[in-house]
Amino acid sequence: MEKIGLIPKDCRVFQLMICDKKPLFIALQEGKFFVVYGTEKGKRYDGIESLSFADGKPLYIAKRVNSSFIVYGEEEGKKYEGIWSLSFFNGKPAYVAKQGTSWFIVYGEEKGPRCEGIYYFSLIDGKPLYAAILREKWFVVYEGKTGAPYDRIESLSLAAGKPLYIAKKGQGWHIVYGKEESPAQEGIILYPSLIGGELLYALKLKNNKWFVVHGNKGGKAYDNITKLSSAEGKPLYVAKQDGQQFVVWGDEEGKKYNDIGNLLFADGKPLYTAIRDGKCFIVHGNKEKRRHEHIREFFLANEMPLYVARKKKKWFVVFGGKKSKKFEEVFDLKFDPDSKQAIFGGRNGRKLYLVTI
Repeated sequence: MEKIGLIPKDCRVFQLMICDKKPLFIALQEGKFFVVYGTEKGKRYDGIESLSFADGKPLYIAKRVNSSFIVYGEEEGKKYEGIWSLSFFNGKPAYVAKQGTSWFIVYGEEKGPRCEGIYYFSLIDGKPLYAAILREKWFVVYEGKTGAPYDRIESLSLAAGKPLYIAKKGQGWHIVYGKEESPAQEGIILYPSLIGGELLYALKLKNNKWFVVHGNKGGKAYDNITKLSSAEGKPLYVAKQDGQQFVVWGDEEGKKYNDIGNLLFADGKPLYTAIRDGKCFIVHGNKEKRRHEHIREFFLANEMPLYVARKKKKWFVVFGGKKSKKFEEVFDLKFDPDSKQAIFGGRNGRKLYLVTI
């Protein structure tokens, strides 16, 4: 454990992270926000959001009076009325900007075509993917090409090199993959993905029942469905029925709980966190393996569960059967594939530490 920094006095802090073994965070003091990296403090602004670290320098959106702009290191970008969806690729920031009634993509010094709205923006290998609104119609833009117009577009992603999204036309909803459009559905569609060349999604019907559709096969109906993915070619999700939640993998239903958190898959079985009667468990298949007061940031690293747990208002990291020292706050949990260790930040009072386990 190594002490790496100190939070300034009389400050509230946000978005704590560790970058190049130095703390990076947003501080609020006397009504103004500023970024702290190591021992260096940035300029003060009316607001700061979307803090990240790119090529050795802090990157974020700053707000002053009625304008927003990008700050990269110490350099301030051009001012706009609003900025969203900040990312970074090949040495250049990319984001959505609004000026007047126009919305457009900014990538480095280049600006994309103007439209009436932009949603679901992402930069994939330097190529913008987004849904745009023009003359009250929605369409997808990718690699400079525009898709068919729709009344609305939701859940835009990229699957095997082609856009995949949900689109509304008239009263019906469709799944669109590239240029292919599914038949209209009267219900609500959520969580579309492509598994083994077949569409996978959840569908809510007018009777408020949900079920999963994989290719041409529909699953059992439930009160609600969340966290839909797949494992070994079968749908994997959380279902809710009569106030209880449980994991469904293919046709197999797991034990019932009050709530289910992160859902993973390991060693041929679902792996997840669950709460029953105020107690938090780690469940693998149908076996409850560990119990804690609270669990968060639960994921797999080196084929082992890695997570943050709480005991008596103190937080600690658990990895490979080992427990870290307890802290008032644990932040920025990562896995280093070279050392095969978990790395995270710990805070006790104003003191910040770099910890490995």
